[in-house]
Amino acid sequence: MTTGKRKQIDWEAVEIDYCAGELSNCALGRKYGCSDTAIRKKAKEKGWVRRKPEREPSDDELAEVTAINDAHALNPQQARFVLEYMTDLNATQAARRADYSDKNASSIGYQLLQKTPVQKAIQEQMNARARRTLITADRVIAEVAKLAFSNTRDLYKDNGELIPVKELPADVAATISEIRHRVIGGTKGDSEPITELSYKTADKKAALELLGKHMKLWVDRVEVSTNYEEDLEELAKGL
Repeated sequence: MTTGKRKQIDWEAVEIDYCAGELSNCALGRKYGCSDTAIRKKAKEKGWVRRKPEREPSDDELAEVTAINDAHALNPQQARFVLEYMTDLNATQAARRADYSDKNASSIGYQLLQKTPVQKAIQEQMNARARRTLITADRVIAEVAKLAFSNTRDLYKDNGELIPVKELPADVAATISEIRHRVIGGTKGDSEPITELSYKTADKKAALELLGKHMKLWVDRVEVSTNYEEDLEELAKGL
């Protein structure tokens, strides 16, 4: 007489579907091969909670959720996670906003990112965003190059004074990360305050290192690559 090996229940997957609130305990039991009683006990033990959304999604969001669901065979809550993840690329916060359990949002967010359909849906959303905003590898490299090859002298007039930011060429102004105005005198009576202007520029060394790494200048061995289009795409993904 032979006995079948008992099926291992994937409780992490059960939790995700339970918190989604779309299937009854009986339906979950049929799906995962366990009893509805076992699911209720596990939910009570682990503190699983089915919650209503903190806000009702807009018609546009519902349409996007439906489109993602249809394209990638995700359930509505997983599709909402994809949209929320695009807000700040924070899996834990996205899981919370998608109405998964607060207590287990970190682990649920991580688990969702491991699912191939979710990964494909996120990549599709990122590609769509890039098309909408006209972000290309060429534009990314051009912006990094502005920082890498910037020249501090371009910020000054011939007499040594800093050029006001509004008068700077766009490429030069793009290298400034912070503008400071410091009061140095003239605050008494009716006299106007005298201020000192200073700029903080972006990290030139970091930009050079990023470009150098992309161009494979810092490797110990000789590498030959002629596929420049793929190289540009890889740099864009890394920024």
